[in-house]
Amino acid sequence: MFDTAAETIVKNHLAAVRRAIDPHRNLLAASTPYVVAGSIGRAGRDAIVAGTHAADTADADFIHLEFEPGAERNGPVNVAIGMFRCGVGHIWESCRFWLGEDGRMMLVATGSKPTTMTFCTDGTNTHPGMPNGDVEGGFHRAAERLRELAALPSGANHIVKISLRAA
Repeated sequence: MFDTAAETIVKNHLAAVRRAIDPHRNLLAASTPYVVAGSIGRAGRDAIVAGTHAADTADADFIHLEFEPGAERNGPVNVAIGMFRCGVGHIWESCRFWLGEDGRMMLVATGSKPTTMTFCTDGTNTHPGMPNGDVEGGFHRAAERLRELAALPSGANHIVKISLRAA
């Protein structure tokens, strides 16, 4: 059984991500290039692959937020992203949001091949390497900003999907 408060917190964070990657609603006005989903507990690779395929049928990229059970208020502990480019699927399972000094939200895949991802009307753009600037500071700014946005009244949010599951 799921805690209603935890589910509400996760939904608010999903809406916060939508606001953060498209603060002026420029991207979503023309299209829906992102499907944002979440789970309490770790999502399996099969769920990420399925979400990526489902998003691709809507010509969208898939962003999945994972929350620690009981600590949802702290924000996502991991982010996965999936996309198809030229018929080839790409998935990054260990990502974090990064916020630059200029207020631009990005997603950074950590690991042996760091990749920085930016958001535009055509979907996610990937760039090899870490973002320029204070990397840890950017991770901290992004986490704080997402918590601030999640605390705002939800209003007319564009949440496409939420799938909660036990850890």
